[in-house]
Amino acid sequence: MVKEVFGSDAEVFVFGSRVDDSRRGGDHDFLVTTSIADPDLVIDRKLHCLARLHGTVEFDEEKIDLVVLSAGSGAKLLIHEVALRE
Repeated sequence: MVKEVFGSDAEVFVFGSRVDDSRRGGDHDFLVTTSIADPDLVIDRKLHCLARLHGTVEFDEEKIDLVVLSAGSGAKLLIHEVALRE
């Protein structure tokens, strides 16, 4: 689904509490990397992706944090570095 929304070169990474089975629960944290550079388009795609995820049985009524690292975002933020490291 992520590649459909953000393009075939997009990658998705899971990070945060869901990576560690002993921590159980919490929200779903995803980092998406994309070559889309237009900030307005990135926001549009992020909202579209969240809507599609929430429309699935697996994520219905679940809290999802979707962090996007785009080609146009400039320097990586700390959240990007943490997500890529975890």
